[in-house]
Amino acid sequence: MYESVDKAKRKKIWFLILGGVIVLSIGIIYWQNRSISKEEANRTKMEEQLALLATEIKSLKQQNYIVTSKKDSLQNNLNYLWQYKPLVQASKFRDDVGANFNFHPGDRVRLKSDSSVVVLTDILIGGNRYNYFIKFIAKNTKGMMVELTPLEIEKIN
Repeated sequence: MYESVDKAKRKKIWFLILGGVIVLSIGIIYWQNRSISKEEANRTKMEEQLALLATEIKSLKQQNYIVTSKKDSLQNNLNYLWQYKPLVQASKFRDDVGANFNFHPGDRVRLKSDSSVVVLTDILIGGNRYNYFIKFIAKNTKGMMVELTPLEIEKIN
């Protein structure tokens, strides 16, 4: 009879252990399913945020394209006038150098070589970093254009 009691206790212990293992495994499975569902919910939220960021990036790229391609009206005007920059700089340089002389376009001057009177029409200034020249273009009484250096002419009083 002692053995049958032991068997009954052993059965109860095994049933309790087995029941505990089953309850524990059910709890672990439930916990894993719950954490997986939370992760999936987080993943769907992140995917929605990623989609929103992708649309925002697309709109920013489109706005950047519009700004870089069309630019403002001032830039368009500058692009149109930029080709004339060397001409404007050369004219300004010519005017600055010409302001230092006693002779200006439109003045009547006398040639030192033959004392004939000519009218200055323009100033020619040129050269590079190491060499330069200054010449006056004048119209003589015959209507011909003549290039003269500043040393060849004198101002008429």
